[in-house]
Amino acid sequence: MAVAPATRSRNTPTPIAYVPWHNPEKKTGQAYVHCSMARFRVVMAGRQSGKTMVGIAEICHHAMSNPGAICWWVSPNYKVKPRSWRGILEFLPASVIKKKNETESFVELGNGSQIWVKSADAEDSLVSESLDFAVCDEAGQWKESAFDRGIRPMFLARPNFRALLIGTPRGKNWFHRAWLRGKSGDPLWDSFHWKSEDSPYTSKEELASVRRDTSLENYLQEYEADPLDNAAGVFRNFRACIRSLGNPDAMSVIGLDLARKLDFSALIGMNASRQVFYIDRFQDEWSEQKRKVVSKSFLWNARVIADATGAGDQFVEDLRSHGVQVEGYIISNQSKQKLIDNLKIAFEQGTISIPNDPILLDEIESYEYEYDEETRRYKFSAPEGKHDDLVIALALACWGQRGAMAVALQQNQSSNYMHGGSRSNYMRKSA
Repeated sequence: MAVAPATRSRNTPTPIAYVPWHNPEKKTGQAYVHCSMARFRVVMAGRQSGKTMVGIAEICHHAMSNPGAICWWVSPNYKVKPRSWRGILEFLPASVIKKKNETESFVELGNGSQIWVKSADAEDSLVSESLDFAVCDEAGQWKESAFDRGIRPMFLARPNFRALLIGTPRGKNWFHRAWLRGKSGDPLWDSFHWKSEDSPYTSKEELASVRRDTSLENYLQEYEADPLDNAAGVFRNFRACIRSLGNPDAMSVIGLDLARKLDFSALIGMNASRQVFYIDRFQDEWSEQKRKVVSKSFLWNARVIADATGAGDQFVEDLRSHGVQVEGYIISNQSKQKLIDNLKIAFEQGTISIPNDPILLDEIESYEYEYDEETRRYKFSAPEGKHDDLVIALALACWGQRGAMAVALQQNQSSNYMHGGSRSNYMRKSA
């Protein structure tokens, strides 16, 4: 490894093997963060690229080098708080620890310094009259109010206070704005950026695998630390996937989205090659909807992947009582992201075909996401005044065919072997 740039002096040696990496060509990496003397440093970096280790090294060195210092490590929530606590204890030499409290996640050093691990979820606990150093871990996941109440007041109240904000972006929220401030030339702020691939400890093979299995937007944000717009269209490349209707086959599925209030119910049939072969939307009494779903399922001998949220759970049970093979999918904010991400990847990789249906295309084109700073999650929905019934039905059908193409290929290869190499027409066979 090349020699790291000169760093400011440290009074206490690093207790564990930690050599901060850097990339002199891009002028980025852990060593450059340690070099910076800015009061407020912001690190926006890809996942598993060393940003957490930067924070652990900084808070431990500050506590060891400044007697009587009060230092906070603030995690985004209680779930990840123990991980940070363990990392700090592993970094600190046992000889410098005077006492520790596992319950309070608090350690006091022999020189009187204290390190506390807190959670940004508990905003009321982020109030202090005396604070010398803070690491804001995964700051992009914080509510802005937590930063405003717990950290920002220290900027004025404590002239020697320093803060390090680290994280992977979550849209262009307050964390991104703080990062931009470090790029604006403000002498009190300094900003740093690197991708997961920049770290010498990141597996390039694993990154390639992640890229194949995730949507482009997700990869850019999570692994290249390129924040998404707070609101934008969801699907790319979908018009390149427009084809004529396919045919049902032995592994067909039906995606079923059930009506909510003034919405439509929607049915989309998809074969094992992820070709849409049927599309319908309607507003009927539930008894008529059940009749339609049951008849189509029996006609194509197709599994049904149905929205089982709320009243949909009883609808799913009724379908089962009629002999339909049905898988219920409960749609929440978190599960909807998985559902939509799976469809996004299919469009981006061109592994799906959809008909030139104007209503479906309009729903796909207008479907959007928005980052909600209050819940710290992305919300996917149709814009006001539009519907997303066909989008959800399509996503459910695509979800139901997650492994179908691989299974079909395996069966095709087996058929070739059993028939002396003759080419099977399985993928084109109608049920």
